Amino acid sequence: MEMSEGRSLASVINHVERLYSSRNPTEVNSLQIELQSLQKSEYGLELANVLMGQSSANCRFFGALTYGVAINIRRDNFSSGDVISLVNNIEGHIFRLISSEGLEGNMVVIRKLFSDLSLLFIFHSNTYPDPLKIFYDNLGVSDDAGSKEAWITLILIFASILVEDVSKQENTTTIHKVIYDNVFLKVNNIVTGLVDLNVPPKIHLLTLDCINSWVYYISVAEANSEVRYDCPKNIVNYLFDSLTLSGISDSSNESLELVNKTLLVFTEISDMNPRMLDRESKLRLHSSLLEPGHFGEEFMSKVVFSDLRLEYDDEVGNFVNLIIVFLQNDLLNLTKQILEQSSTYKIKVLLSLTNISGIPMIDETLSDQFLTFWEDFINTFIDDEESFRIVFESEPNKFSKFVNRRNEVVSEICGIYWNKIHLPPFDELEPVKVEFLQYRSGVADLFIAAYSLISLPLYERLTSKLIYDTYTLEENKNMSLDIESTLYLIYKITEDYTFYDPDNSPFGLYVGKIFESGILNSFGNLSTSDNTLKYFYFTFNNFLASVTFYLKGEHGKEFLGSILRLLIPMILGGSTSLALNVSKTMLKICQECSQNLIPFTADIEALLVETLKNPGVDALIRQRLFSSYTSIIQYLKNPVEIGKILFHMINEIYNSAAKVMSANTSNNEELEDYLISLISCVCQIARACEIPEEIDEFYTPEEQEVVDSYWKEDPSNVKDIILRIIRLFSIDFPPFVHNATSTEKCCNILKSGVREDINGPFKFPIEIIFDYLVSKVEVSDTGSIPPIYSLVETVIVTNYNKIEREVLQNLIDKVFTQNLEALKSDPYAIKSAVELFAVILERKPSLILGLPVFQSSILKFSLEGLSANENFIIKPVSRFWVAIISLKKGSEYDHTLIRDLFTTRGGGQQLCSNLVKSFILSARSNLDYYYPIFRNLLGKYPLESKTWFLQAFHDLHHEKLNEHLTSIIVNKIMITRGQRSAHDILKKIWLQLNGLIEFNSKNF
Repeated sequence: MEMSEGRSLASVINHVERLYSSRNPTEVNSLQIELQSLQKSEYGLELANVLMGQSSANCRFFGALTYGVAINIRRDNFSSGDVISLVNNIEGHIFRLISSEGLEGNMVVIRKLFSDLSLLFIFHSNTYPDPLKIFYDNLGVSDDAGSKEAWITLILIFASILVEDVSKQENTTTIHKVIYDNVFLKVNNIVTGLVDLNVPPKIHLLTLDCINSWVYYISVAEANSEVRYDCPKNIVNYLFDSLTLSGISDSSNESLELVNKTLLVFTEISDMNPRMLDRESKLRLHSSLLEPGHFGEEFMSKVVFSDLRLEYDDEVGNFVNLIIVFLQNDLLNLTKQILEQSSTYKIKVLLSLTNISGIPMIDETLSDQFLTFWEDFINTFIDDEESFRIVFESEPNKFSKFVNRRNEVVSEICGIYWNKIHLPPFDELEPVKVEFLQYRSGVADLFIAAYSLISLPLYERLTSKLIYDTYTLEENKNMSLDIESTLYLIYKITEDYTFYDPDNSPFGLYVGKIFESGILNSFGNLSTSDNTLKYFYFTFNNFLASVTFYLKGEHGKEFLGSILRLLIPMILGGSTSLALNVSKTMLKICQECSQNLIPFTADIEALLVETLKNPGVDALIRQRLFSSYTSIIQYLKNPVEIGKILFHMINEIYNSAAKVMSANTSNNEELEDYLISLISCVCQIARACEIPEEIDEFYTPEEQEVVDSYWKEDPSNVKDIILRIIRLFSIDFPPFVHNATSTEKCCNILKSGVREDINGPFKFPIEIIFDYLVSKVEVSDTGSIPPIYSLVETVIVTNYNKIEREVLQNLIDKVFTQNLEALKSDPYAIKSAVELFAVILERKPSLILGLPVFQSSILKFSLEGLSANENFIIKPVSRFWVAIISLKKGSEYDHTLIRDLFTTRGGGQQLCSNLVKSFILSARSNLDYYYPIFRNLLGKYPLESKTWFLQAFHDLHHEKLNEHLTSIIVNKIMITRGQRSAHDILKKIWLQLNGLIEFNSKNF
């Protein structure tokens, strides 16, 4: 046989064999390209037929694949005769494979051939409407069809693959109707017949797989057509007949594979298409699962609550999952009927399954499966509370019993899960730490839902339990596990319900009792170095962070000293993970309880000194501690005291940094991390020194005057040491001159005071900030430009009315003009520069419009930015041009200047030409950034812009444009008058000129 271009069959077979044996990616790719071209060629079907006749499994499989490719490509060219002929050919290959080698060894190829038949059915259901019947009829006349068992196997596999493949396609209603009328009836009859046949278990397993495929298909068919598969009784009865444990005993090793697959199919039905079960079938399934004397009780007795549970872990999980999915479909009725005897047994079963023995995520996962179910169960009582009141409207006594029973059940659920979240031994917990902690979080969500239903009585029971266990801890050390579990749940509920409104928390009374019980002493006696107790401290710290609403109050402040004395040793002596957790808690307490912590500043200051001396302390811990301390001293409100403390703190940081820098003239990662953490501490101090609320709410007018006057003079030299440390980290220490992180931190320090209304320790005159920037830019590379420009931007946004144009001109000359060529090589520097100019134009255009550098460099720089590929550059460039066109805050002189630039000096034409060219060449995802420039030009220059755009499109020299079409395009743009409709016109132009839609004037 000869293929196209002289390829022989032998060479094709060789290529196929190499395709599946080669380990060379380049060769495999080359072979794929060559073989795919053959599959798609006019020889595709012939090649498939020939390859199927080879003895090689690789050739047969590739032949089956080739049938699929060829059918897909040529599907519209087949006549009815072609379709039937192809069906006969493919079926013939299947029969010969069975006859020569049997089913097992060729199943992969046979399945692929069935997919090929499915494709023919999908594309030609009119000609080939009943694939199963045709296949069955041909089986009957074939000499190669094999045994009856092989017949059934093939038909079941074909019935599965057919609907699986149809489910993947977007089909019309017609094909679903064809399947219902022809194919489904055959499957239903096959399942019915199997009940009476003595077939081996593997046939039943295959039948269940087939039913499962149909369950999914039915949901697809019903969603996309008017076809409805009302309860298919024969199939459903077959499933019930498969729910049997005949012969199994406590010591049996019999496989439950049939039962397992049946459970999975019932779950699929209940989850995806419960309509497949009519009322009678649902009642039957309910009885089977949840009533005494039926399958469920037997399964639980012989498997779930026996020594076989671990052996049949999948089966048990699927049994529980079916119960959950089935009950969730009618959760409202389950909750309504909790007073009925039948529900009592049912809930008892569910609670027993939830309370299965073992540690969650280590020995058992059933309780984890039930978590969402029980949360939904509780939320049903909450969401449908009004419905329950209506049901019991005429029976108030019964409603009271209903509420009591409801609370009993919820309490039982909570009791089970409270016990389940007890921490296991450390060596058992560590391998499943992530899973177990996620489980605990899920339990916390359940308790939060329970609190929404039961309210304070639940919180009171938890706190009473915690207090009792705390009192008895000295006598029974094992109570520590109980304490941790209860405290964890209290913390989670408290955190959730005080997050948005901590000042109105209902928990203050109970939290006070917890502290009064001596819990601080109990935790203080535990070892911080014991791994087993690590999670105890995590829980305790998180609890403390959740109750700052109480600690900042009159009753809570008495415990702050004890808390600090407990936390500080954990930072110095605990593990890094514990110290991080503690520092986070300490930061929140210091921020929330600042005024009450003033007496303890000496303790925290001593801790700061320790962390400064020790480079091994995590950088984040060090930063949090400095921020914590500064938050407290802010509330001294005495600038003299604050000045002394700030100078001492920052000077300590300066000396620590200078000492390290003088001993290290070169950089290394460890040194860099330590030094960056030091300058970050100054950043944290600066942020913490920002006035924490509206100035009039924080300071009285008299205090404002005192503070402003003090910091204007700065007798404590705080500002001097701040500037020295900024210069040390960004200019004087050679290894950090080009360190972008260090520069950013230094700029952020200067930023922190810019917005303040009165003088403060970090508020510097604009001239000092600009002088620093000029000095910094002289030694910087482009990596330091973004934070420098960001600082200038912040200064301009907040102080644009105070800035002299000459000062700004000098700064721009230093940070922009003299570095222009270098800036153009760094996309992030370009972005920062254009953003800065856009901000100036938006706030006070006169600051920049009259500068020589504006017309000589800035305009050209921003024109070039229009053609950038990066959207993070195009976005600020668009902002720049919109600002310059609109000049919303420009003076009359500013408007005259720009109009002259655009209309008299060619600026408008230059902008339009660059804009149109860049727009057409841009990526589709960037088009939105160009639209505002077009719209503003059209709105501001309605007469001039038509000429500009005509010339701009002419200058494109685009092969699809002539003078007539250009005129049509521009007229359509002009008609929009800069309204939003311009977007659609411009998008069509882009699509047409980029060849994505046909270029035609009628498209407009």
